[in-house]
Amino acid sequence: MGSKFQWDQWGSSYSGPVMTCMAKCPGSCSNFKGDSGNIWVKIDQYRPDQTPQ
Repeated sequence: MGSKFQWDQWGSSYSGPVMTCMAKCPGSCSNFKGDSGNIWVKIDQYRPDQTPQ
C-alpha cells in the first residue's frame, strides 16, 4: 500500500519552508505520539526563493 501527498497553495502569510516527513506507526495509531527516538524520515521539502526581486 502506497501513500500519496499533495501540496496545495499556501496563504500569503506563510513563506515556507515546508517539509513532509513520515514515521512508522506500530500497532494502533490512536496512541502514537512520535515524540521520542529517531523515527521520522523526511521525504520531501520545499523552500520558496527568498531572493529580493
